[in-house]
Amino acid sequence: MEQTQTRYSSYRWVVLVLFMFQVVLTQFLWLNFAAIQPTIEKLLHISDFKFVLLLSVFNIFNLLLSLPVGAILDSKGFKFTVGLGSIIMAVAVLLRLRSDSYAWILAGQIGIAIAQPFIVNSGAKLASVWFNKNEEAIANGLASMAMFMGMIAGLVITPIIIQHMDLFHVMVIYDAVVVFGSVIFLLFAKDNPAIKTTIQHEEQAYHPIKAYKELFRIKEMIVLACIMFIGVGFFNGLPTGWTSCCFPRASPKTKAG
Repeated sequence: MEQTQTRYSSYRWVVLVLFMFQVVLTQFLWLNFAAIQPTIEKLLHISDFKFVLLLSVFNIFNLLLSLPVGAILDSKGFKFTVGLGSIIMAVAVLLRLRSDSYAWILAGQIGIAIAQPFIVNSGAKLASVWFNKNEEAIANGLASMAMFMGMIAGLVITPIIIQHMDLFHVMVIYDAVVVFGSVIFLLFAKDNPAIKTTIQHEEQAYHPIKAYKELFRIKEMIVLACIMFIGVGFFNGLPTGWTSCCFPRASPKTKAG
C-alpha cells in the first residue's frame, strides 16, 4: 500500500504540468514563423522554399529520431530524455538570436526539431510511470492538448507581437521563456522514485536499427508514412493562407537585429 501511494503521489501533477509546458514550447517554436511568412521573407531576403524549410525540418527529424528516442526513453527514463531535449532546445534557440541571418535561424530550427521528439514523444512514458491505469488517459489527453495549445499560441501571438517590435527582440523574448522553462523542468521534474531503480527490469528496450528494418518491411507502414508526411506538409502550408486573411501584410518593424 505504501509503495502504491508513493508511485502515484500528488507530485505526478507537478511533473505533468512541467512536461506540458515543454510540449507547448516545442510546438510554439515549430510554428512561430508560420504566420509571418511575408515578414520573414522580406527581412531575410529568402525564397518560399527556404521559408518552408524552416518548418519542414521538424517533420524530417521527427521521422528520423522517433525510434532512437524510444530506445533512450526505455533505457534512461522520462527525466533524462525530456531533460536532454530541453537542453538541446535551450541551446538551439540561442542560435536564432542572429535574427539577421537565415543560416543561423535555420540552424536554430534544426536544433529545436532535434529536441522536439525527445520531449513530445515522452508523454506516454510519463503517463505510464507516474499515473495509475484510470488516470493514464487523462494524462495522455492533457499532454496532447498541450501540443495544440502550443500550435495555436505560435500562430496567434507572433503576428501580433511582430507589429510592435523587431524580429531580434521577439527572439530575445521567446528565447528567455524557453531557457526559463528548461531550467524549471531540470530543477523540479523527476522520475518516479517508486520505479526508478526497477524500470530497466520492467520494460524491454528498443533496438533502433532492428526496429527500422522491421518497420520498413511493412509496405502498408511505408504508404502510411508517406501519406502522413504529405499531410503534415499540407498542414504546414495552411498557416500561410490563414495569416494572409487574418494578418494581411502588416507593417512590422524592419530591423532584424
